[in-house]
Amino acid sequence: MLSLLSKRGLDRPRVLRQLSTANLHPSLQALPFPWNDLSNTTPEVCVSQQFSPLAASSNLAAAKETVCTINLVKIPNDPSDPPPHGDDGTPFNVNYKHRFAAAGKIPGSVTRREGRPSDAEVLSARIVDRAIRPLLESEEGVELEISVQSKDKDVDDLLVSLPASFAALEKMSDIEFKSGSEVYRLTMVDGKPQKVSTGGEMIISTLNGNVVMLEFGVQKGAGLKETDVVAMLKHAAGSPSSPTPPNPPTPPTGWDKWGATAVATLQSGAGKTKDERGYLEAKLKQDMIDAEDEDKVYGIFKTAIKENAFNDVRSDGRGLDEIRELIAVAPCLPDQVHGSAFFSRGETQVLSSCTLGIPENVFMTRHPYEVKELEITGDDEEKPVGSLRALGGDALADDLELRRLEADRRLTGAGGRFVDGKTFYLHYDFPGYSVGEKAGNGIGRREVGHGNLAEKSLIPVIPNTEDFPYVIRLTSEVMSSNGSSSMASVCAGTMALLDAGVPILSPVAGVSVGLAERAGEFKLLTDITGTEDHFGEMDFKVAGTTEGITSMQLDVKLAGGVPVDVLVEALEKARVGRLHILGQIVQERREKIKDTAPMVEVVRYDATRMKDLVGPGGAVINQIEAAYGVVMDLSQEGVALIYGGKAKQARNAVNELVADVEEGGIYEGVILELKDFGCVVEVLRNKEALLHVSEISNADVSHPSGNAGVVSELVAVGMKIDLVCIGVDKVRGHIKMSRAKLVKAGKDDTEMQEAKLKALEEYTTEEEDEDDKEEEGRSEEEAEEDKAVK
Repeated sequence: MLSLLSKRGLDRPRVLRQLSTANLHPSLQALPFPWNDLSNTTPEVCVSQQFSPLAASSNLAAAKETVCTINLVKIPNDPSDPPPHGDDGTPFNVNYKHRFAAAGKIPGSVTRREGRPSDAEVLSARIVDRAIRPLLESEEGVELEISVQSKDKDVDDLLVSLPASFAALEKMSDIEFKSGSEVYRLTMVDGKPQKVSTGGEMIISTLNGNVVMLEFGVQKGAGLKETDVVAMLKHAAGSPSSPTPPNPPTPPTGWDKWGATAVATLQSGAGKTKDERGYLEAKLKQDMIDAEDEDKVYGIFKTAIKENAFNDVRSDGRGLDEIRELIAVAPCLPDQVHGSAFFSRGETQVLSSCTLGIPENVFMTRHPYEVKELEITGDDEEKPVGSLRALGGDALADDLELRRLEADRRLTGAGGRFVDGKTFYLHYDFPGYSVGEKAGNGIGRREVGHGNLAEKSLIPVIPNTEDFPYVIRLTSEVMSSNGSSSMASVCAGTMALLDAGVPILSPVAGVSVGLAERAGEFKLLTDITGTEDHFGEMDFKVAGTTEGITSMQLDVKLAGGVPVDVLVEALEKARVGRLHILGQIVQERREKIKDTAPMVEVVRYDATRMKDLVGPGGAVINQIEAAYGVVMDLSQEGVALIYGGKAKQARNAVNELVADVEEGGIYEGVILELKDFGCVVEVLRNKEALLHVSEISNADVSHPSGNAGVVSELVAVGMKIDLVCIGVDKVRGHIKMSRAKLVKAGKDDTEMQEAKLKALEEYTTEEEDEDDKEEEGRSEEEAEEDKAVK
């Protein structure tokens, strides 16, 4: 087996162990290829290296029922093309695909094919990129293709694809790749860090005790305390297995010629703008190019940044822990915008807006692996589905109505449209003018990644829809960028949420910490600029509240990763910087949302009465929405959310529809039909009640036609009168009303006579209007016939 692998360039066989096929899924055992086990992985990942023989390197990886294919190809460099990721390191690209078939689904697009990369695929690709790039050196470009072919809901596909990608890279003999990386997901259980195979707050990649990649985010609350985060870092990284002594610093080629000039140029930027500093740096670069030292530019500038940092000097004149000047304004736009804010940190500026929407505005994700579990409830005694024993007498009688209700729920979205998508989302825009360039080609990976980080930072403090029944959309437009625009988006987003009146749990702010390294010594820089990010060794973004951390992201350029102790120190500097920023941006939350935002009324009712609100085929809910110009959302728990300008009137209508008629209560009734024994009255919009002839009036009324004449003498169809409930039969649902008991005996009931006359007049007017319409329609038809004859 090892001789076969050696032919494919695997000179580090320690990574793999021979594996019994008994640990594999039966369908994978049928493949005629040998399998191996990757050591030091959680969960245990098995790989087979006999797939895709024409690729530069490949793996088929499996853990339980999660299966991923890994394929690597080398891309010859074209000198005319700029490096895809800057002029530092290897041109490296990752494509990550979530196959719909892996979850047993068919894509919902018109072509029924997987389309452009989804946000989830882009985010997964960025995680893989950050875990591999610091460990990879190659003169040629490398492209990594990862496809998830089968998905087990209990195993995260990143925990399968990343170790398999490491193993595939180690097989390539013509590139330099540092082996031995480990990947984990962690969560806190009873105050202690624990490794998990899916979920968790943190995903981390380590190498010999150093951290190479880190992604962190909590779901709810004011954040995780720094002490818990440090415990998770140390638990994942452990201690270095064999620490190597640092190499003495080696000056880059051309340092003797250009070093002093580069250091002086970067130091001269104190008090100057980004453009002014950029002009000085560009002039020096052009001088180096004119002297045919173009290939030395990056190394010279990188070393100059280090030298200045170790002399406690930064390119803009700040101290290593100093945060740039802050400007925070909210609101900054008219009230037509529900919430707005402007945040500036140095030359990084962000304009943020907050919009409150209705449930129809939820963000529908298209991740194929999001499976919603259906809760099945029933009696302990097993009964055949659909039998009379299972349905029972009452349920059998209401079977048709229940089926109608279920159909209505599916059509109208009643039952929780909030659950079907994201109710809070942040859209990040990075236009070209923010860095003085022309517009780009739409939304790229940068926008998706930075927007997700800012969104993840704010998600834990967003209220539940039960407490704040709105969909919230934040936009973050970067007006100017000179370092850490994603953390500026967090600050601006917090201010916009407060201006919109969103009751967030706690304000959130973020800051980025950079790193300079020299011969095993480290210097941390708080609130790094674009130049320090580009030439530095680390971009460690940390966001949180005054109580803890809500999100983190680590981007490392230092080969082999960053020691945990350095990250622990960086967390403390980030905490101090975050508290400083929070002290500048915190404002009072708007007590009442603006008038331009959609008003919402909440009605709680007995969930069994939902059918009264929906009606057959959704007739009732559609009538309410059309009559009052509102949008309604009903939940199975008995909560009606009503949005729109006439939400209060609609709320009254809903209350009447779901309310019960109680004995002794006084209600307004409308005469629906005249009977010999009395009349049928509608109360509370949808309840039929009986008004007996003896309960219509206290007056002694007689008529030659008997009771039918008396009824027609006293009331008319459409007449509105006040009634009192004198009885409710809860078994049969019969309601008895009385007019006589509402007025004193012997009193002339003139109000009822006036109501009858008004109802008759309205009825006569309606008939005349209908006759006029028929006559008008008949005249038009005759005119058309005459025209046709002519």
